[in-house]
Parts: sequence; C-alpha cells; structure tokens
Amino acid sequence: MAKIENKQSAPEIQNTLNAKEAFVVKYKKAITAGVVLLIALIGGGMIFKSCQNARQEKASSEMAAAQQMLLETQSAEMYMADSLLQVQYQTMLNGNPAEAVKGFLKIADEYSSTDAGNLANLYAGLCYMNMNKPQDAVKYLEKFDTEDDQMVSPAAMVALGNAYASLNQLDKAVEMIKKGAEKADNMTVSAQAYIQAAEILETQKKNAEALELYKKAKTYIDRMDVNAQQTLNRLNIDAYIERASQK
Repeated sequence: MAKIENKQSAPEIQNTLNAKEAFVVKYKKAITAGVVLLIALIGGGMIFKSCQNARQEKASSEMAAAQQMLLETQSAEMYMADSLLQVQYQTMLNGNPAEAVKGFLKIADEYSSTDAGNLANLYAGLCYMNMNKPQDAVKYLEKFDTEDDQMVSPAAMVALGNAYASLNQLDKAVEMIKKGAEKADNMTVSAQAYIQAAEILETQKKNAEALELYKKAKTYIDRMDVNAQQTLNRLNIDAYIERASQK
C-alpha cells in the first residue's frame, strides 16, 4: 500500500497548528469549494427523485435555477474578488427578480414540505458559511433534514459541525463532524472529517480522543491510492498521530 510522502516532521506540523491559534481561525470559512460542489452536484438529484405532483415539480424547477448559480459561483470562486463573491452569495440567498430567479431563502420558505425546500435549507446554510455568518448558517443547516443517502447528508453534517466550530461550540462540532464521518460512504470525506474533529479535540487538550480519530482517518488514508492521499492531506498522517501521542 502506498504511503503519503513525509513532507513535514511532527514538530513542524505542531508549529503550523500553533500558528493558527485555534480551529475556529483555521476553518474560518469552513467548507471548501470541493465539498460545496459535491453537495451541489449530487444533491441536485435529490430534488428530482419524487416529483409526484405539481407543487413538487414547481419547487424543483425553482431550485434548479438557484442551484446553477451556486455551481457557477463555486467554480469561479478563486478568480473572483471577495466583494463580488459576497454579492453573489447574497443574490443566491435572496434571488434575482430581474431574471425571475428565486433565492434559497424563499424556496426554503415557500416549499418547506418538498425535497427542494429541504435542500434549499442546506444551500442557504452553505452560502452563509461562505459569507462568514456562522450563526445564520447554523439556523438553516439545522433545518436540513438529512436523508438516508451516504454522500450529501454526511457532507451536510460536516458543514454543520464546522459552523458550530466557528461559533466556538466545539463539543457540538466534534459530535456532528464525527457523525458525518461515520455516515459517509466515501473514504476521502470520512478521513478528512475525522482529521478535522481530531484537530478540534487537540485545541481542547483532549489528546487521547484526538489520537483515536487520527488513527481512524489513517485506516481510510492507507486504503487510498497515492494521488488521493496527496489531494486529501498533503501531510503525513503518521506525524499527526505522533504529535497527539506525545502530548
């Protein structure tokens, strides 16, 4: 089994962690573009799975336009100024009357009993996280009713956990991120979530618990090909384990 190249020693990683001062700083925006795109791309299918009546079909149609805005924004985020991104996320939340596009907030309110309305809560929460408004993010992420799927719902749980962490509700953050890791049917999502939860635990001086989660992450990482390992972490998971073991 291929291993990740050891790019940093444990002391160097420790210095990196210390420089961040706290998990909340490190994960200020919390959800990476990759996770948001994962939810947007896979979650889109959720809103079309049970279009059994006119209301469901209308909700799905309204959602498709707003969802496309999210996909386009996330794809171009690295090239956009922060001020423009804020405008884009605000438009996604409130809609664009000029183009007859409803925002996630209105869709969530008007179609609350539909799959589209449920998913709109998730997207609204993600928009607020990207706008650095974790309190608002929590409000909508908590409204999202997780399904039995093993891709979107786990990512949504991790998103909610990151929102809790941004509010310094660290115990709730760890619990929710772990739930996402356990539910996910994806090695990358599970490993990354366990690492995030472990880093929170380290900031709380709960090193034995952090060590356990790092070891769980390693079980997933060791099963990945080397390219997936590098993309996930770019650090030697063994160094994380060594750091937690020495405290």
